[in-house]
Amino acid sequence: EEAQELFSKVLAGEIRKSGSFSLKALTTLSDMDQTIAMYFKTFCSLCLVYLDDPNLYHLTQSKSHFKIKDARIPIIKNPLYDGPAAGLRYKDDLSKAIKDSELIYTMFGLRIEEFTLLIEHNLILDNTKFTQDNFWYNDEFWQLTLPEAYMPPSSEDRKYVVLPGYALTHVGKELYRIVDFKSPPEYWERISIFLKSYYDINLYKIPKPRKKPAPDRSADQNKTQR
Repeated sequence: EEAQELFSKVLAGEIRKSGSFSLKALTTLSDMDQTIAMYFKTFCSLCLVYLDDPNLYHLTQSKSHFKIKDARIPIIKNPLYDGPAAGLRYKDDLSKAIKDSELIYTMFGLRIEEFTLLIEHNLILDNTKFTQDNFWYNDEFWQLTLPEAYMPPSSEDRKYVVLPGYALTHVGKELYRIVDFKSPPEYWERISIFLKSYYDINLYKIPKPRKKPAPDRSADQNKTQR
């Protein structure tokens, strides 16, 4: 049923606009059974999404209009170099960090076995890294910020956050926009604690600008009628 629902949405999109989905996306979807569809739906509900143009965050109305640059779940599996994100705490206790990272996703039914199946279906990539400050999650925009102790005085030497993890492939990004999912609130609480504990990262919500009220044209209309 999950796969059929996705496929019907894809076909509806193809009818409205030819070429909305690539042939590879259609092929992947046709090979997707209920189990894979369920895992993919869960994965999408936990993704941190980075837009192709961060300046358009406030103009984005829904994920169906997203131009996704990257979408991933942060998970630690291997030792990482300190690199541009200096001050990462997990390097002192890597084994505990890996275990805590895996436990977050295990409670939602995603283990190494499930990640492997999604990789085999060309829906996600393994062990990739991405650098970005702002992301979208659950219809809200967030900023990843390193503590002031790690921030240089000049913007040219600024240290960016580098998140490892599993990321959506090009096909995964296409199908992400049509997946109907709900983001579990307990996940956000755990991932926030995890990012703070092992990456020393703070999360700040970026407020959405208020819409300007439409100008009152009633006076002009009455004047015209007279």
